Amino acid sequence: QILYGFNGLPQSLMLNPGAEVNFNRHFGIPLLSNVYMAIGATSPDITYNNVFAQDDSGEILETEILRNIYNQGLDNSDFFRVNQQIELINLGFRPRKDIYLSFGWYEVIDGYASYPQEPADMFFYGDYEAGGDQIRKAPRNFNNLAVTGEFIGVLHAGISYKITPDFNLGVRLKMLSGSININSADNRGAYRLDEGNLHRFYNMGLTGSSSGLIDVNGNPVSDGNADRIKGLFFMNGNFGVGLDLGMTYHYNKRITITASVLDLDYISYNYKTTQYRVRKDFDLDDGIPFKPTEGEEYTYWENILDLSDIELSTVVPIEVNDNGYNTSRTPKIFTSAAYSFPHKGKDNDWKSIYPEARYVTYSPLIYSTDVGVQTYTAFRKNNLVWAATLFVEHDFNKYLTSKLTYTYDQFSQTNFGLGLSGHFKGFNLFLAADNLVDLFRIKDSNYQSFQLGMNFMF
Repeated sequence: QILYGFNGLPQSLMLNPGAEVNFNRHFGIPLLSNVYMAIGATSPDITYNNVFAQDDSGEILETEILRNIYNQGLDNSDFFRVNQQIELINLGFRPRKDIYLSFGWYEVIDGYASYPQEPADMFFYGDYEAGGDQIRKAPRNFNNLAVTGEFIGVLHAGISYKITPDFNLGVRLKMLSGSININSADNRGAYRLDEGNLHRFYNMGLTGSSSGLIDVNGNPVSDGNADRIKGLFFMNGNFGVGLDLGMTYHYNKRITITASVLDLDYISYNYKTTQYRVRKDFDLDDGIPFKPTEGEEYTYWENILDLSDIELSTVVPIEVNDNGYNTSRTPKIFTSAAYSFPHKGKDNDWKSIYPEARYVTYSPLIYSTDVGVQTYTAFRKNNLVWAATLFVEHDFNKYLTSKLTYTYDQFSQTNFGLGLSGHFKGFNLFLAADNLVDLFRIKDSNYQSFQLGMNFMF
């Protein structure tokens, strides 16, 4: 929300291919033109101190981590996300006054997981109601099981074209190379304990797919970091294509409306792929209700099924194959509306050249204060991720621009962000951070994002 529409930055084209820029060429410093990291959970109680709290020995077990998450009272509407991006290269130039072309390559790590409340209850309490000794009668549903993760490289080329003085349209074409992928999003199924303590699993449709992680026997397949990096550069057979669209419209000299649709992407995975599928209903008949021992849940469930491939396949109809599979990435929609208050800067006469100087002729800059609203929507499995942002962007002079944001979303209702962009003799440095309220107590924060970049613009 900070970089979207941030005037004067080439990275604004990455969030809106139809954004307008007031420079004629740019070149991002490799690996430093845009570095971004965001991590968060929708529950304010999912923090480092709450989840990874250690005992006096300084150690914490996986079961304890899961228990700490479980104890925060999450439900099916909660989810977790992590996103990291680094631009390897980003450059652009203006072949003529009304067209700006941009090119580049960046890598992305994106992870998402919805919280499966009922399977979590079953993991800790088996067939019993949470925290009690009463047998649960209602079935447990697996439909909210959704986990996705990707590590990909993206080669892109975009054009921002001013069709009329008031309307700018942009398109970005992408070629994608998948290094690592995990996808388990389209799941369904239910479990209940029938009379006679028959463990019944029905309406089953569970799928887990991966590329570059494990083979059909569950063994790691990666040859190390070199193999992962190779996967970013079209060297392992996982290929995809994608499209971003965007536009900017000046309703009048003061009001500007923008919109973009990103990541209309498709990837075919064929490199070291493994799929696990459970499509058939099955029963487990041991005559004893499931009841894990607190603190020993992993051991309990291992003993129930003896999680070796041979033993598990005799009781659970798991289909295993190494066939390729296809995925689509998460589409994202941005919109904004802004009202501009131009103010006279040194050697500028905004009354005579606004808006042409800023948007068409690229002669002296017009300094302004813009206020407005932005929206963000991402179509994740089982959850619609959304955000609404109020912002104030201010040009102090030709050297410094700031953007202050307030965002209301599923992660926080007190999310204030700040972006600063400095220019000096063609060199640009920008910094941005979200959720400033928790910036200095980050171990007690459920969400944080940081971003920085360095470019040359002329």
